[in-house]
Amino acid sequence: MEDVLPYVKGADVFVLSSFYEGMPNAVMEAMGLGKCCVVTAVNGSTELINSGDNGVLVKPGSAGALFEGLQQVAENATLRSRMGQAALATVEASFSEARMLDRLETFLSTRFEIN
Repeated sequence: MEDVLPYVKGADVFVLSSFYEGMPNAVMEAMGLGKCCVVTAVNGSTELINSGDNGVLVKPGSAGALFEGLQQVAENATLRSRMGQAALATVEASFSEARMLDRLETFLSTRFEIN
């Protein structure tokens, strides 16, 4: 399998057009690279993207909505940069190794008696 990292790093925008997602790792990885993301508003994606802040959510199954979302960011480099920076901040704040370990510890301590 070919390494896609160089392509994502070189992209101005990351797009994921799907009808269903659990937790879309590809979107998280693109956000972690500071990429502006245009993704369909499905499970998982809606937990990561706050539309207009750290990316753009579009209606699933609508080519027109996807086109409009892409057009919005394609025409504005400042907006793409701002959303990419916000995406990176989101991933760092919510999904860093330290944050995930803190959440796991909190979860376990509420479920089990830890001495």
